[in-house]
Amino acid sequence: MLLAAVLYGSYHPLGSWTATLDGASPVTAWDLALPLWPVWIYPYSWVFFLGFLPLCVVRPMPLFRRVALAYCVLELVALVCFVVVPVHMTHGPGQFAITSFATWGLAVALWVDTRANCFPSLHVAAAVLATLTTWRVDRTLGGIAAVLAALIAASTVLVKQHYLVDVIAGGGLAWICHRVLVAPVDLGAFEPSELALSRAWALVPLVAWAMVVAGLFAVYATGWSPPRG
Repeated sequence: MLLAAVLYGSYHPLGSWTATLDGASPVTAWDLALPLWPVWIYPYSWVFFLGFLPLCVVRPMPLFRRVALAYCVLELVALVCFVVVPVHMTHGPGQFAITSFATWGLAVALWVDTRANCFPSLHVAAAVLATLTTWRVDRTLGGIAAVLAALIAASTVLVKQHYLVDVIAGGGLAWICHRVLVAPVDLGAFEPSELALSRAWALVPLVAWAMVVAGLFAVYATGWSPPRG
């Protein structure tokens, strides 16, 4: 847990530094054709629910340990890529009017995050790894997670936080981490009913996400707006 906290806690400090590096901008015709759609900030935020889902679903400790390791390896590889292959989001939304909670939320996201640390997309990587893990222990929740992951992946390009290449790289990184570290775990000694915790536990990250959104809406209602450069 400490290692995971250190790795994931390094994202924003590292982003402040990598934003000063000369970065690539692998924009494609698809990136240019896709519109800015602020309402997609909602599914963009779902990663903060979906990413934590395996913690509340996976029951066998051998699998749980491998999943935790996979998340740490995924984050470490991504951090290295951010430095070695810096990609900056220059094809961004620019200035836009804050006319709703969605546009306000997008402005907050752009204020909190830098335009660096794009390749690979950690949003997509975390969502895909969570989906693959959840599918292994609970096919119903795994199917729901797959739909959410697809929407999260779409949101990253529709709120102009990532290029398509970032999405592909994030999904590929998650698949490799799962294939190498999680899939080999033998669960033959466990009954199907022993693989997943009660589905009620899946409500924990969902409720936590909803509470954060409610708190942000309360801030929005005060009239405060994030600084915009």
